[in-house]
Amino acid sequence: MAEPGWYPDPQDPASEAYYDGATWTGVRRPLPAPPLVWQAPVPEWNAPAAWQPQWQTPPPQRRRRRTPLILAVVAIAAVAAGVLTWQLWPQTKPQITYEGKSVAAPDRVLTKAEAVLRDYVRQQHGATNGTTRCYFSKPTKPAADAKQSDVTTTLLCGPVLFVDGNTAYPYVEMRLTTDDATTTGPVTLTPPHSLSDVHPEALAADVLLVRPDGKTAPSGAGGLTVPDPPPAGADVLTSAQLGQVPTPPSLDSARMVGKNTGVVLEAAGVIPRYGLGADARSAPPGQQLIAFQLSYTAGDVSGTGSGSAQLVVDGGAPRKLPVTSGGDEWDVVAIDKAASAVLQLSNGGYTQTLSLPGGKPGAHNLAVLARRHRSEVLHRRASIPVHFSNGVGSADATFHARASYASIDFWIPGHTAKHASDPGHAILSMRLNYTDSANPGHTFGFDPQLLRLRLPDGHTIRARNVAHAHFIFDVFEVPAGFTRGTVQISGSEHVQGVTVTVRRTASIPLAIPAG
Repeated sequence: MAEPGWYPDPQDPASEAYYDGATWTGVRRPLPAPPLVWQAPVPEWNAPAAWQPQWQTPPPQRRRRRTPLILAVVAIAAVAAGVLTWQLWPQTKPQITYEGKSVAAPDRVLTKAEAVLRDYVRQQHGATNGTTRCYFSKPTKPAADAKQSDVTTTLLCGPVLFVDGNTAYPYVEMRLTTDDATTTGPVTLTPPHSLSDVHPEALAADVLLVRPDGKTAPSGAGGLTVPDPPPAGADVLTSAQLGQVPTPPSLDSARMVGKNTGVVLEAAGVIPRYGLGADARSAPPGQQLIAFQLSYTAGDVSGTGSGSAQLVVDGGAPRKLPVTSGGDEWDVVAIDKAASAVLQLSNGGYTQTLSLPGGKPGAHNLAVLARRHRSEVLHRRASIPVHFSNGVGSADATFHARASYASIDFWIPGHTAKHASDPGHAILSMRLNYTDSANPGHTFGFDPQLLRLRLPDGHTIRARNVAHAHFIFDVFEVPAGFTRGTVQISGSEHVQGVTVTVRRTASIPLAIPAG
């Protein structure tokens, strides 16, 4: 590259042209006149006594004669140097043609295209800099019948980068339309009014970029970096894909179950941003983003009902959650960094919560329903000797007991109008009955007076019958964390004037896994 300055104009030996270090500016000036040299006049013997100094052009210096061959070589070298300099240095205005015809106002074509590009980049939250421009493109090897100056109808504009972009792809295409090719005169090329569905790309090796002003494209992305997403609106609550962020951790046993509906918080965590490309957003100023996924499950009494979870921040009004399609779609909420947020489920007369993002259950949650293990299949049989007596006489018999199933619930199975006394307790029920050889073909239930539940710590819990008259359905109210115990058939009762006494205690052990 030459230094900026005035240089001999090879197209006009009487002029100089100015080069600004990057391109010829088109400014010319005449060659400066040779400097004036002051000479005092030689006095003559008859000259006046007083004389004035005079400025004169110095006479040409006398030179020795050179051979015509040397003069010719010098002249040819000077012309060649001028032509070579003009060809190697950029031309002031490269010629722009299309299919052999000149392009009308090519500089205005680029100006309009760059305005469209700026609008699109602003809408897409992209990034540009002072080197971002649009260029006409032409192949490095034009077709045999094409002019060297012919361009295509594709502009390449850049460098420009978008959210989730790549510095290796800093240019976008813009298609031009042409007027009727049969018209005479310059061809009019028109850029689009707007851009959509733009796909960034790298500069191809077989394409040259040209502009009427001779400016060239910078190297690579021109110093641009991929922009961050703009901040979301304060307190945003939305559903979105997470994009380029780590997936929040999965949670275990973060669930709340009501009478008809259950909610499982599958995963939750704080994220720096969400979304893809132009739809991506970062955390609002002073807030944090929490992403979570949840699913619905059956309630304690029936299948999934109409109840749904809501979001509550700092005890405020509940907010409805956006609908997600599962998979890689998440609910996202922005809350103040010092705030607290919970998922809330109101169902069956109870309001339960799970904290975000940790999934910690609220103090009033129905603890037993958050458990995954709530039942045991039993294969227990026992022969129970009993003694009957009244004021007239006595008799002995053997009851053949069978226990097939045990479960812990909040609402009593088959009697859903009744439930445990508080959220920290549960109802343990059993399928326990017996047959009596004196009454073949009939099945009976034990009266609650003959049943008790012994806990590992030695405490005992009496049974109660929740069935209607003349029927038996015995249950025990236990702590919500119940895992082990032994149902004992023992004791005595008075039924219609007869005393029934169990002569030998029968035990049925129970074990329901924790969690």
